[in-house]
Amino acid sequence: MNTATHNEVIFVAGNYRLGAFGWLAGRYMQSSGQPNAGLYDQALLLNWTNQYISRVGGNPNRVSAWGESAGAGSILHHLIREGGTVKPLFNTFLVQSPAFPWSWDNQPLGTLDETYLNFSQAAGCGRNFNITCLRNVNIDALINANDYLYHRVKDTGIYPVGPSVDGTWVQTIPALSFAYKQFYPAISGAIISHVYNESYSFTPNVRTQNDFDTFLAEFIPGPALATVRSQIRSRYNCVAAPYRGDFKLCLAAVIGDSSFFCNTRDLYGAFPSVSYMMQYAFPTEVEAVHASDLLPAFMNGIQDAVDIILNADPDFGEAKAYALATDLDESIKYVYQAYFGAFAASGNPNSGPPTRPFDWPVASPGESLSNVLRVQQYFPIFQRAFVLTTDKQNNATVCGFWTNIAYQIVNAKSADDSTTHVHQQSQTSNGAKYDEL
Repeated sequence: MNTATHNEVIFVAGNYRLGAFGWLAGRYMQSSGQPNAGLYDQALLLNWTNQYISRVGGNPNRVSAWGESAGAGSILHHLIREGGTVKPLFNTFLVQSPAFPWSWDNQPLGTLDETYLNFSQAAGCGRNFNITCLRNVNIDALINANDYLYHRVKDTGIYPVGPSVDGTWVQTIPALSFAYKQFYPAISGAIISHVYNESYSFTPNVRTQNDFDTFLAEFIPGPALATVRSQIRSRYNCVAAPYRGDFKLCLAAVIGDSSFFCNTRDLYGAFPSVSYMMQYAFPTEVEAVHASDLLPAFMNGIQDAVDIILNADPDFGEAKAYALATDLDESIKYVYQAYFGAFAASGNPNSGPPTRPFDWPVASPGESLSNVLRVQQYFPIFQRAFVLTTDKQNNATVCGFWTNIAYQIVNAKSADDSTTHVHQQSQTSNGAKYDEL
């Protein structure tokens, strides 16, 4: 990337705990352990970078946090840490497909506590709240228990652990943090990107309305939220257009909107004056699947890209991999890396030598965001690889619907706590109306 952009960028990569090791949460973990440990690991890396990057020629005042998928979702959670009152230790950020499971039920014996008990039992400690037992279990037993959590739900489209409401770092469902403007505001630049076909590869092979309803009951469980599930069924009418009985496509829309696209809209709403928005649709809209946009950012050449493709998917086919890598190398990589490299160096994708086809503007607000950079297949004469477009995949109405769903979930949870709420109508930062209950 440095070569492509004529910029000098120091790339720092670190690890954080995954699965149950990083994300066990719930009321018991809040009192006896550390929920969201993965976020604290990331904060440690950012703090280290701020303290020591100057020793290798870096500038601690120009730290940019980059992430894709769960990593991008983590960056989002750094922006809402403790209601946005904690500086996230970066000045700019680049997120590709920010994603995370909705995970809010931290009530005693709630969903998060149930996950802890399942893990404890699988590790050999029984269905008990006894973290001392887990701390003394053989590491192999913990690894197997972690695998168990994943495999018991891997075909459902539900992830067992992830960033969760803990009352401290994550105070509510993130969509509500943005709606309440409870995020750290001092960000000087952001690239916020998604691929066109975000969720299809995460969507279980549902075939019937009953399959669809079963997913909703896992996604938003409990009798208190039956009306919420009914609203989702009405909004995403799987037998009507555009789904016409394709229940997998219908469910992919639910997962895509709730867990991917509206995260990008929330981030834009928080930082509209400095957000450069991207829609990645290469080589086609259908084939622009989750994580495919990483390849042009980091590939060094055709063979390097081929190796990455075949390592990720050995069944992809060598000839097809070479064709895809060649197209990326010839029409996408240099411009793509020029934008990204300039942004890394300055917080502005348009700085540096004029190696780009045009200046990429910040997106313009509206029901659908405009001036969004679209990356697509290049065809001589007929189609350019980089164009500005209107992005209809994260529109204000749909994302306002999901913000309202989040309010109803929190209201139902708080009603169980006998908490009184005042009704008012408010304006979300992404431009949609919601009722706060």
